[in-house]
Amino acid sequence: MNALRNKPKNVARRHHYVPAFLLQNFTPSGRRDDFLWVHDKQQGEPWRKKPDELGFERDYNRVDVPEIDQNAVEGYFAAFDGQIAPVIQEMIRDYELPGGKRFQQLISFAALLALRSPSVRNLYKRNMEHLEKERLKFLLSRREFFDQVVEEQRREGNVMPPEITYEKLRDYTNHEETYEIEIPNTQSVVMLLKLWPVVYGAFKLRQWSLLFTGSDEASLICSDMPVTITTTSRKYKARFLGFASRETEFTIPLSRSTVLVGSYEASATVAKIALERVREINRRTLSFAERFTYSPSRGIII
Repeated sequence: MNALRNKPKNVARRHHYVPAFLLQNFTPSGRRDDFLWVHDKQQGEPWRKKPDELGFERDYNRVDVPEIDQNAVEGYFAAFDGQIAPVIQEMIRDYELPGGKRFQQLISFAALLALRSPSVRNLYKRNMEHLEKERLKFLLSRREFFDQVVEEQRREGNVMPPEITYEKLRDYTNHEETYEIEIPNTQSVVMLLKLWPVVYGAFKLRQWSLLFTGSDEASLICSDMPVTITTTSRKYKARFLGFASRETEFTIPLSRSTVLVGSYEASATVAKIALERVREINRRTLSFAERFTYSPSRGIII
């Protein structure tokens, strides 16, 4: 965390979970000032926006930790995005995978891209909320547990209001759908930072290929969850697919014409793909989207 103690020069409130430099690769011209078509699962009609206006949430990576700037994590991510952007641009231009340190940066970026998506963030929050509700129900399962907590709080100067009784709390917590437990944003960001090297370790064990369409007519798409995972074995279709699951394939579209594919079983390659493969990858991207899908044209090839 020492690297995060340095305050970034510019304080950004738009924290991108899909970097604008990546989104620009899906515009018709490949430029950052061009427009993307945005397809929203909650709205019927698509609309157009520029890359900098998409793939972000306000204060998404903000942290409230003593002695650390609130926007330090976002500043760190932005700097890392700036380092990997030219690497990806060269891949798109030359149809070549990088080597050495630049390849490690690419895989580290892929791991970060997977973890900072709203899908993963929301899944983590739902799981933590469930665990907190289970812990609360356990504390209220017996009167002596409750009394012990009340006594501990009293010693710290926190007095329980008289109208809040053990019986009322117990009955209330038995109905999970009637209340929510908010998970602090800082907790979610710290989780990401802890998992990043772990997921990177799983990603780097895969064989990574760079595939390209070879045609402007067969455009790949992007989404608010660009990293998708699917099984390559029928017998595991009902299983939970984690980042380290065997017999799985990752797809990470890098532009409207190139996609990074990772697998434990297949060999690394650089190859042109047919239209049907483009359709398959787009269907995955569309299905994994939390809400938004981004494409160079109003229509999507699926």
